[in-house]
Amino acid sequence: MGEQCFDIGLIVQLTNGHLTKRLLIPGDTADDVLRYQNARKQ
Repeated sequence: MGEQCFDIGLIVQLTNGHLTKRLLIPGDTADDVLRYQNARKQ
């Protein structure tokens, strides 16, 4: 579970070119991460 979150964190970091300030939780899915990142851009 921890490794999965770490992998998602890496994907978020690489996609946006910087590390997200939001801590990923075990319940997060890729869609949740994308939705959050899109909301931050506005």
